[in-house]
Amino acid sequence: SREVGVKNEKIKELMRAKKDLEAQVQELSDGLAHLQEKERQWAEMKVQYEQLQDMSRGQTQQSERAGRDLRDAQKQIASLNASLEAASSDREAHAAHVAEEFAAKEQRLLEEL
Repeated sequence: SREVGVKNEKIKELMRAKKDLEAQVQELSDGLAHLQEKERQWAEMKVQYEQLQDMSRGQTQQSERAGRDLRDAQKQIASLNASLEAASSDREAHAAHVAEEFAAKEQRLLEEL
């Protein structure tokens, strides 16, 4: 009966050790699941970060293109202004020339009379 008592005590001790090991395994499994979730979240955040970088690069390129387009438009406006001023000057010169010719014809007609 003494041997049975010792064996029962060892069985109880082994059962407690088994429960402790099962609890440790469960704790490790929970920790692993938590780490896997964190890894998944990190991977998602990395993808979002890369997408934001791509968007930022796209916006920078768009901004650079807009700047170039603006400079080109400013050059075209300056060129059109110069052409307009030249045309206006030519028109004024032509009007003065026509006025001179008219005055000369008028003078000739007056002299003929």
